[in-house]
Amino acid sequence: MNSKFSNVYILCPRKYTSGGPEALHQLAYYLDSIGINVFICYFNALSQVDREPPAKYGQYKVKVVAFFEIKDQASSLIIIPENLYRLNSIFKKSHKYIWWLSVNNFKKRSIVSDFKFLLKSIKLNNFKIGFIIFKSNFLISNKIEKNLCASYYAMDYVNNLNQLNNCLFLIEPIGLEFLNKYMEWDKKNEKRKDVVLYNPKKGKKFTKKLIALCPNINFVELKNFTFSELVDVFKTSKIYIDFGEFPGAERLPKEAVLFGDLIVTGKNGASKYFDDVKIDNRFKFDTIESNLYDISIFLNELIRNYDNYCVFFNDYKNTVLELESNFIKQLKNIFEVDL
Repeated sequence: MNSKFSNVYILCPRKYTSGGPEALHQLAYYLDSIGINVFICYFNALSQVDREPPAKYGQYKVKVVAFFEIKDQASSLIIIPENLYRLNSIFKKSHKYIWWLSVNNFKKRSIVSDFKFLLKSIKLNNFKIGFIIFKSNFLISNKIEKNLCASYYAMDYVNNLNQLNNCLFLIEPIGLEFLNKYMEWDKKNEKRKDVVLYNPKKGKKFTKKLIALCPNINFVELKNFTFSELVDVFKTSKIYIDFGEFPGAERLPKEAVLFGDLIVTGKNGASKYFDDVKIDNRFKFDTIESNLYDISIFLNELIRNYDNYCVFFNDYKNTVLELESNFIKQLKNIFEVDL
């Protein structure tokens, strides 16, 4: 397929293996599948070893280039995640798109973190790249052609930033491993336990208070699980709760609902938006202390009557299953390739 870009470069942090970096590797994978010449660039890779994709993302088979191998020219496109927004100033000739995976990460971007990176680059005798990254904090941003939004929450936020425009949806699917596991799932052998899952990193204080209020409920924190173990615990539990900030549409609720868990969330960030977390409002609570008792009662009700409540999550599950095909359609629209 033809594209107006000779090369597409996706800037990505090398250090982290979380939802954002995985989305960036997914973007490279699906762009390649529609015929786009695309590369991942670990902007903070300071050694040859750092340039190798993390093992977790090996399935996406991405091509990697070093920062200084990016061709800053009129036929190139640089895709930059929102927390690296300031790096767009480095590129003078290329087209530039921002992908808004997380609203909150944009708000929290820090010069301090880049100063630490500068010190690391000096230690590794790679001062030049560290200085360029650090200097980008003080440059005036060049024009961004398109703002790609990975959630309705992000779309709303970006549309309210006066200097930004040209907003399009680009909502990534869940990981290939989860989609493949779902296709293999034999639901006939399903046996559910009276277990409520939670991510200890999300809404920690509020969740801790809720757990203390429910001594009769078996809460299991999603920590130190292998991929297979995580899938198994989704298949055998009844509820996943998340009272965190929801800086984007979040992956864990999507993964959990796909394998049959009921979902209960707060009303923070993207979880306030029905189209980001497509569950009935009765399953969403304001994260205020006065709601703790009501949530505890509701969780017990869901555990007792799990089978009766499953029907309320069919739309959310179907939305998760359709994310991959919709993502490809969105990419073809954005990159103007034949549908």
